[in-house]
Amino acid sequence: MPETEDDLPAPGSSSFSLSTLAGLGLANACSLVAGLGLGHYLDGRLDTGPVFVLIGIAAGLALGLVGSFVQIRRYLK
Repeated sequence: MPETEDDLPAPGSSSFSLSTLAGLGLANACSLVAGLGLGHYLDGRLDTGPVFVLIGIAAGLALGLVGSFVQIRRYLK
């Protein structure tokens, strides 16, 4: 990840589109899997059915969207 805004690739360059999209996809997938895994673990420990799995999926999606929004906003400046 670049240290300063001056180190960011230009929006029209090929490194912007490929690396940025790959990073966004990976971050979204990781947050979703982490929320799902934590929810599955909590449901198993507390015997609560799919309650925490659903909460974990929602939290993972929300964190992924917020992270994507922050990253995209940095590149659009």
